[in-house]
Amino acid sequence: MAAGKRVIQRESFGPVAYYRFADDFSPHLRGTLVFQNTLIPGYPHIRRLLRLRAGILRHFHEPFFVEEKVDGYNLRLWRHRGELLPFTRGGFVDPFAYDRIGDFGDFHRFFDDHPRKVLIGEMAGPENPYIDIWPPNISEDVAFFVFDIYDLDQRRYLAPPERYELLEQYGLPSVKSFGEFRREEVDRVEEIVLDLNRQGIEGIVLKGRQRVLKYATPIINLRDLEADADKLLDLQPAFFIQRVVRLVLGFDEFRLPLTPELQTALGRAFLEGFRQAVQRVREEGAMYHEFSVRVHREETIPRLLDFLNRASSQIRVEYAGRERVGDLWRARFRKVYLRSTETLKAYLRGETILD
Repeated sequence: MAAGKRVIQRESFGPVAYYRFADDFSPHLRGTLVFQNTLIPGYPHIRRLLRLRAGILRHFHEPFFVEEKVDGYNLRLWRHRGELLPFTRGGFVDPFAYDRIGDFGDFHRFFDDHPRKVLIGEMAGPENPYIDIWPPNISEDVAFFVFDIYDLDQRRYLAPPERYELLEQYGLPSVKSFGEFRREEVDRVEEIVLDLNRQGIEGIVLKGRQRVLKYATPIINLRDLEADADKLLDLQPAFFIQRVVRLVLGFDEFRLPLTPELQTALGRAFLEGFRQAVQRVREEGAMYHEFSVRVHREETIPRLLDFLNRASSQIRVEYAGRERVGDLWRARFRKVYLRSTETLKAYLRGETILD
């Protein structure tokens, strides 16, 4: 029945063939992978707290771990027939991460000893092909951080102490852990969040035995709006409303002042961001973002371009050139937002709307 609805789709990457769930199909999540007799579950979305103290007191009656949430994109890394395969949340092999993953650790040594485990991590940095924001402490290129390990035989995610021990043993990159806490130590968790907020870091993930929750620092919502305001006509209104809600709730909870500078920054994010989109369409004929990536293999560049253009019918990615940077190729691209482009073109040539 799932195959009949095309929920299960056949995919390939070079000689590697597998099946992926293109949508949720109970009990399997979108992005679940099937390799012969091996099923790798899709990574679940984590529920978000909008009020930190109340959320901790309401949901955590047992000790929990606090880890830094890295601003990047989700990958599941597994070795199949000697190949390190990084899968996106949707279940595709990411050609960019496939080219670069070996730069971030000796993953083959890990999989030699643990072939039935899956590493789940975040790829983050300014030179990534997918998202327009990144951690402030990564100033160039990208980095990879493991935040979960799934055991295929036991069908469970390892508890944080087990994961910490394994990652340290193999020298693999990990998200930062702030340690284990009890609900009575909520003041200490608040101090961590305030420190991350001052640094402009995305937030935290709270991991207990029964549940996992995330919380964003208040200021990261402003950074999101600054990065995406020019996409006002491409993104859903809820995207912007949610971030304003989170920002105000966070500033209210931590008794942070809504200073004139903050209010000006929020207004500027929308006004200057969207004005930039209008100017680009008026002067250059398209609303676009430019980005670059660094890769080892030249053949990764057209493969990545093809992959990006499969991802959305509303975004067209164009190749803009390449150059050598040390041992890597830096490839430049332009991401054209078609809905914004066509809508603004219509407005600028005087077409009417019904409102």
